[in-house]
Amino acid sequence: MIKTFNRQQVLYGCLRAALSLFLFAITYTFFHFIASLFVEEFEFDVAPKVIISIASACVLGVAATGFFRWKNGQGHFTMAEANIPDNTDTSLLNWHVYQKDLTSNATSVYLLTTLFLAAPIQLLKAYDHFQSLIPQDSALETRMLEFLNQLQAINQWQDFNAHPGWERELIFLIKMGRIQYSAQKGRIKAG
Repeated sequence: MIKTFNRQQVLYGCLRAALSLFLFAITYTFFHFIASLFVEEFEFDVAPKVIISIASACVLGVAATGFFRWKNGQGHFTMAEANIPDNTDTSLLNWHVYQKDLTSNATSVYLLTTLFLAAPIQLLKAYDHFQSLIPQDSALETRMLEFLNQLQAINQWQDFNAHPGWERELIFLIKMGRIQYSAQKGRIKAG
C-alpha cells in the first residue's frame, strides 16, 4: 500500500517536473524572441548576451510570481483577474470592433500568463509530490491496515480525535485518500 502510493507520487512528481521544464523552455523562448524582435526593430547594437540576460530575467520574474502565488495559496490567474472587457454593449459598430480587439488582446495576454505561470506552479506541485512520500516501514503499514479495517468496520463519520495513539497512521491514510476527512467538521470516515 505504501509502496504503491510512493511510486505514484514519484511518477506524478517526475511528470510535473518534466512538464515544468518544458514550459520554462517555452517561456524562455518567447521572451528571447520578443527581446530579439525589440532589439532588431529599434536597431540597437547589443551583444547576444544582453538578449539572453533579458530573457533570463523575465523567466526569473515569472518564476518568482508563480512561487508567490503558490505560497499564498493561489494558482493561475482567473478570467476575472485578467480584466477582459465585457462586450455586451454593441450599439455602435466601431465600439464593437474596438471592444473585440481589446477582448482578443486581453485573452491572448491571459493565455500567455497562464502558460508562463504553469511552469513554476507545476515545479512546485512536483515538489509537493516528493514531499508527500510516506516512510517505507512494514510495521507502519501493518498498523495503517489495522486502523483502516477498524474504521471500515465502524463505517460512519467520527471525530478526528476519537482514536488517540493512531494520529500518524490516520494522517497517512488521509494523505493516501483511503480515509475521507472533513476539515470543516473535523470528522473522518473510511472511504
